[in-house]
Amino acid sequence: MKLDLRLRGNEARTYTLCAMAIALVTCVTLSANWWNGLSDMYYDYFVSEWMINYEGGFVRRGLTGQLLLWLTQLTHWPLHLTVVWIDIFSAAAAVSTVVVLCLRRGWYPLLPLAILVGALGHYRRDFLVLLMVFGVWWLLVRWLKHGGGACLAGFVGLLSLLILSYEPAFFFTVPISMVVCAWRLRARHGRLAAMCRLAAIFAVPLLAMALVCHFNGSVATADAIWNSWLPYISDYYGADKPMGCGVDFLRLPTTDAFALHLRMNYGIGSEGAPLGFHPNMILAEVLMLGAMLYLTAMMPIVGIKSASERARREGLLLGDVYVVQLLGLLPMLTVLSCDFGRTMLCLIYSTTVLVHLLSSAELWMEVPLVHGLSVRLLSLTDRWPWLRWWWVYVLVLLCVPFNFVNGVSFSTPLIRSFL
Repeated sequence: MKLDLRLRGNEARTYTLCAMAIALVTCVTLSANWWNGLSDMYYDYFVSEWMINYEGGFVRRGLTGQLLLWLTQLTHWPLHLTVVWIDIFSAAAAVSTVVVLCLRRGWYPLLPLAILVGALGHYRRDFLVLLMVFGVWWLLVRWLKHGGGACLAGFVGLLSLLILSYEPAFFFTVPISMVVCAWRLRARHGRLAAMCRLAAIFAVPLLAMALVCHFNGSVATADAIWNSWLPYISDYYGADKPMGCGVDFLRLPTTDAFALHLRMNYGIGSEGAPLGFHPNMILAEVLMLGAMLYLTAMMPIVGIKSASERARREGLLLGDVYVVQLLGLLPMLTVLSCDFGRTMLCLIYSTTVLVHLLSSAELWMEVPLVHGLSVRLLSLTDRWPWLRWWWVYVLVLLCVPFNFVNGVSFSTPLIRSFL
C-alpha cells in the first residue's frame, strides 16, 4: 500500500477553500500583529532571536541567523521585513496543513485552532520549525512504510538541520522518532540488531544536539553577533539602542538560565513563594497537561455516540504519541523554557501530523508503558458517554489553565486568549 495523501473531487475543493480561509485569517492577524510593533522588533525576541549567527563562532540556533545575514548582505533588504514574511507564510502553511489533515481524517480541529489564537503575539520561529517537523515526519513515515536510503538520509539530514536551527525541537522530535523507529525495527530484526540500527540512525542528530548544548553562547559571542548586524539595522533600530533580548540571552550562564526558568514557572527561588515554590502553579500545570491529553485523544471521537474501531485506534495512537512527546518535553517544562503555551503548540501540532501520517500508512503501534493510560482514558468514554458530548469538550477546552509565558495559573484559562 502506498502512502496516499491526495485529495479528490469535492473533498479537494472543500479542504482547499478551508485552507485558503485559514491562511487568509492567519496572514491578516499575524501581519497586523507585526506591523503594530515594528519600533521594538529588534529588541524583542520576535526578531532578535532570528539574529543569532556564527559570526562569533559556532553557537546554538545560529544556522538560520547566518543564512539571514548572508541574505541581508546580498540584498540589503530590511531584516525585520524578511522575518515578518517568513512568519506570515510559515504560519499560514503550518496551520492550514494541520487543519486540512484533521478534517480529512474526520477530526474536528478545535484544539489546534484554539491554541493558535493563544499563540498570536507570543510566537517566534515556531511555525517555520513546525513545517520542518512536518517534513521530518513525512520522511520518517515514508521510510518506515517503503524503506529506501533516500528517505532515511533525508530524515536524518533534515532532523539534524532542525536541531542546529532550533535545538528545543530535539525534545519533540528525537524521543518520539526513536520510539517509532524502535517499534518498527524490532518487528523486522532482533533486539540487539534493532538497537544497533537505532544508534546508527540517530548518531548524527544526537551529535548535533551535543554540539549545540556545548556551544550555548557567551558574552563575547553575543557581542560579536550583535556587532555583525549593526551596519544593517542601525537605520531601523539605531546603533545606540540596547542589544536584542534573543542575542543578549546568550550571555546568561546555563545555571542562571535554569534558575530563571524555575522561578518563572513555579516560583522556585522567589522571595514571595510561601513554600519555596507556588503549589498552585504546579497543580495548574498538571491539570493543563491532563486536560490536553483528553482534548487530543478525543479529537477522533468527540460528538460520536458510538465510535468506530478505526476512530478508537486513532484516539489511542493520539494519546500514546502525546504522552511520549510530553515525557520528551519535560526539560522544556522545567529548566529550559518558561513559555508553556509555545511548548504545547509544538506538542499538539506535531502529534496531530505524526498520527495522521502513521494512520494513513496503516502503521498502528502501541507504545509500551504508555498505551495503558490511553486505553483507560478511552474506556472512560464508554462508562461515561458524556465525555464525548460536544459541550463538555468545548467547556474543557475553554476552561483549561493555559498561559504562553511565565508558567500556568488557574486565573488564566484558555478562554482569556479569545478576549
